[in-house]
Amino acid sequence: IWIDNLFTLIKLLERLRQEGIGGAGTIRTRFSYKLMNIKLYHTDNLQWGELYYDLSKNKTVLQAAWKDAQVVLFTNTVAKPEKFIEREQKRPAKTATNAKYTRLIFGDLVVKVLKIPLFIDLYNHYMNGVDQFDQSTSYYSTQRVKRKT
Repeated sequence: IWIDNLFTLIKLLERLRQEGIGGAGTIRTRFSYKLMNIKLYHTDNLQWGELYYDLSKNKTVLQAAWKDAQVVLFTNTVAKPEKFIEREQKRPAKTATNAKYTRLIFGDLVVKVLKIPLFIDLYNHYMNGVDQFDQSTSYYSTQRVKRKT
């Protein structure tokens, strides 16, 4: 199960694992104190592609912080942190958020093959449909009026 950060909790992933169901998703800082420290205090010191990880208290859920344009906080029970995959990435625009950090790895290249963690690649692949649905529904909102009586 691929979960959006609004619903990702360590306890939920631990329970899913007990039931034999794999789960993964981005997580907010308030739900993972180990990762919160990395994101809040070390973001500017991290280089693109750096990965830090630890296991939950009962050693069943991987908690990871990976530096892309921003630090991505992630939890999962489906992929090992040592597994990486090569993907072709486009150089971000000069005006993109944190472009000064991410453009360094591209040099003069417009496109470059970079190693990213497998769990990030899987999440991007499987959550893409959800993001497209959210985007589509924002274009076609209903005109219902809700009134309290």
